[in-house]
Amino acid sequence: SEIEVNVTTNSILPHLSALNFSKNMLGNIPADIFSLMQNITTIDLSHNNIKVCPVQMLDSWSHQSKPVIRNCVVFQNIHSLRNLYLSNCRLEPLPPGAFRGTSLTYLDLSDNHGAIANMSPLQDISLTL
Repeated sequence: SEIEVNVTTNSILPHLSALNFSKNMLGNIPADIFSLMQNITTIDLSHNNIKVCPVQMLDSWSHQSKPVIRNCVVFQNIHSLRNLYLSNCRLEPLPPGAFRGTSLTYLDLSDNHGAIANMSPLQDISLTL
């Protein structure tokens, strides 16, 4: 399944605090969809086939020309994010800095064999977890 979003502003669903897309067979999600949700505290994508975007790719985007990327999701710099459920998402090894700029207090990566090849993806959130 695929999520289509036509964004004409820098924000979507500005009052939404929790979003549960678990068990929806999602594979294609606009990469920056969650960064446009200013008050999101909880995201549950468990049991979907997703990837986390590499930080290097994000750093190369300019604010005027963000590409529409659908094969990975951005969690970086979502300051309101506290709870993230990614159980059984067939995650590949997470890139370093994947959760940089979040305030996660709960992170579920269960049933993702090989998602944590080393501790570098968790270093940026070690003070909040």
